[in-house]
Amino acid sequence: MYKDFPAQQNNTIFDYFPDFFTEKAFDTVIEIGTSEGGFSLYIYELSLEHGFSFCTYDIHNKLPKDPPFDFRQKSAWDGDGMNEIIEGIKTGNKTLLLVDGGDKIKEFNLYAPYLKDGDYIMTHDYATDRRFHEKYMRENIWEWCENIDEDLQYSENGLTKCPDFSGEFLAVAWSCFTRVGL
Repeated sequence: MYKDFPAQQNNTIFDYFPDFFTEKAFDTVIEIGTSEGGFSLYIYELSLEHGFSFCTYDIHNKLPKDPPFDFRQKSAWDGDGMNEIIEGIKTGNKTLLLVDGGDKIKEFNLYAPYLKDGDYIMTHDYATDRRFHEKYMRENIWEWCENIDEDLQYSENGLTKCPDFSGEFLAVAWSCFTRVGL
């Protein structure tokens, strides 16, 4: 729960993003998968503090009340929603795409080719592999594992794991990739 909005996150997630946003200085953050809005509200509040634009997409409106953030009830997989996300990536100077929708593998692989040098993409419900999830994460960090390294076409799209934040975000079941040098 985050300020009366349910958040489907490990409770320690709120410790990780402030330093990340300070260091990376994004101007655009786009989220796929709003759900009930707790994490979206948190990212929106960070957008006010760090000066980036923020919008979030979900095909369903599960929000318990009207949010202060830019919520767009549209599909991220096709049509206007997909076109808006691609345009947001293209026009942002430095973009972070947060992937937490209904099919994280599809969403990651759909948008990875559009990322520019210096852009970042992260997926939730992530573990490096299923064995690692079962051994270290399921009981202690996060029950769900919906994407692993072999599912994500990161190297094919010129992405690498973020050397400075991957371990921290793995501790809350998020991946962290960036595009460099293409």
